Amino acid sequence: MSKQAFAALPQRLEPASERRRQQLIRAAAFLIETEGTDALRIPRVAELAGCARTLVYRYFPSREDLFVAVIEEFYENLGRRLSPNAAAAGMRSLTDRAAAQPLLEAIWDSITEVGAAGLILYASPRLGAELADRFAEVSAQQEKHWLVPLRERGLSEIAAALVSRSAAAMLMEFIARARSGEITRDAALELGQRALAGMIEGLLGERSPA
Repeated sequence: MSKQAFAALPQRLEPASERRRQQLIRAAAFLIETEGTDALRIPRVAELAGCARTLVYRYFPSREDLFVAVIEEFYENLGRRLSPNAAAAGMRSLTDRAAAQPLLEAIWDSITEVGAAGLILYASPRLGAELADRFAEVSAQQEKHWLVPLRERGLSEIAAALVSRSAAAMLMEFIARARSGEITRDAALELGQRALAGMIEGLLGERSPA
């Protein structure tokens, strides 16, 4: 989510409680994407959302709660665009441009709508034992969509994780470049798919025909 996109959101919290919660999550996501995970603090979220700290604490008693909410929102948004079966099929088919296209487009569009913070958290090193425990349930759910299909292709657990996190990192890089006008969406998705296909084929030890 760009700064301009966040600025377009209402800067004062609306009465509806769900809308309040949603804006706080978006403010947290914006901070993670633009300033990094260390920038996520309750006072900064309150400042960005234009509300009192006590209101933030009412919805999110700790910053860990905000981290979890951000990653859950991203995957819920993605799930509305792509069913779990379609996501798994896309991961198994990353070496096939046409078959992988719906998956890559869905992830791109989710990042465009709610920002890249969810993927940043997914691709980041552990943020501490407590947070890792909080992420355990979400991670278990996502493993079925992203890692299991890659292992079904024959990749090891480590190789599957490498491909999955590389895909997340590449999409974030391409979206940043697309926002600055350096590359189009279609060109980015094509290049990303080719890069991931090459990585998968290399990890599987496949060789191109002579």
